[in-house]
Amino acid sequence: MKNLSKFMPNSTILKDSTIVDSAITSGVLLKNEKEILALPDESTVTGKTAQVTLRLLDKGILPLVANEVIFEITQHSSPCDWLHFIIDDQFREHRMHQIRVALIAQWLIDSNTIILPKGIDKTAISALSWATCICHDHGYALARVAKSVPDLVQRGLCGTEEDREMRFDHLCDFFKGLFSKSLIKSILELVGNTTDVSECIQQHLGNAIEQTTLKEIVDKIPSNHGVWSAVNISRLFTEKGLPWEYLKKQNVCQLYAVNNLLEAVAAHHLDRLPSNDNVVLGILVLADELQEWGRITRGQAEEMVEINCDVQVEKVKSNEVNLVFTYSKEDLAKVKWSVDVFRQDKEQNIERLKNIKGMPKLNVEVHAD
Repeated sequence: MKNLSKFMPNSTILKDSTIVDSAITSGVLLKNEKEILALPDESTVTGKTAQVTLRLLDKGILPLVANEVIFEITQHSSPCDWLHFIIDDQFREHRMHQIRVALIAQWLIDSNTIILPKGIDKTAISALSWATCICHDHGYALARVAKSVPDLVQRGLCGTEEDREMRFDHLCDFFKGLFSKSLIKSILELVGNTTDVSECIQQHLGNAIEQTTLKEIVDKIPSNHGVWSAVNISRLFTEKGLPWEYLKKQNVCQLYAVNNLLEAVAAHHLDRLPSNDNVVLGILVLADELQEWGRITRGQAEEMVEINCDVQVEKVKSNEVNLVFTYSKEDLAKVKWSVDVFRQDKEQNIERLKNIKGMPKLNVEVHAD
């Protein structure tokens, strides 16, 4: 694959070693966590990542209950990916993707590729960005379930209250080992036991997201994985006893952090981002778009294909950044994906960041070689 760095002499090529080394330098990762993306055992990677998550959140940025929920979701990233794999013909892995996105977010902050507004605590934004990125896509399975099998689940939970309770217990037994019971409950209740999903969205995200954005979110149900991720996080916050009313009165800083996290996760896959100053949303969306290397995707012959992509970032001015993506033609052919489609999607997705205050001008090029 052609190396475009000679055209961008001051660029950084993003890869695992780049983002891991940066995270170690900044203290996000410890030196003994250097191999976090190279560990051969899936459960070990998940366990290490959960430990990092807990350590970064142990600073009072979010309420303790919220820390516990984000920690649990991190631990369940493998089952979420597995369920997505078995129900989606267009599976693309998200377990390692979320870890890499979280590390890219730290690199964006530490390299000053994104200049944080004056007065914002860098440590707090770093921790909140990690928490947001590490769980932003876990709702893929929920979105596919919601889209694919609502009738099946709805029938399974119909009847009297006693019937529903019994059948719910059976479904929990069926999913045992894949999800915690609270996560199973969220999936099944949201899909099969809620007559009006928009009411559910309003209930759980209405306080965190402006109404114009909320309408777009409701319109995207049930196919938007970001929305399902955010609703599930909010439900788990409530189930674990998050003191919403106390935060409103006594700890507006933590409430602001919770709301920014929920809005960023819910909105990151919308066609139009809300116009506001949620820097965490901007960091998540840009990090998410930059993470294109090492993604495992289901090929045309049911084989798993790793899509290789060189990602280069060059800051040409304090408020202007060049982004160059060079995909492997051979890999794209295995999954019958067109680089023209990638180019259009990438340009449109990054164009959305204009709505986030403080984001630099982003110039995008997409190639296949």
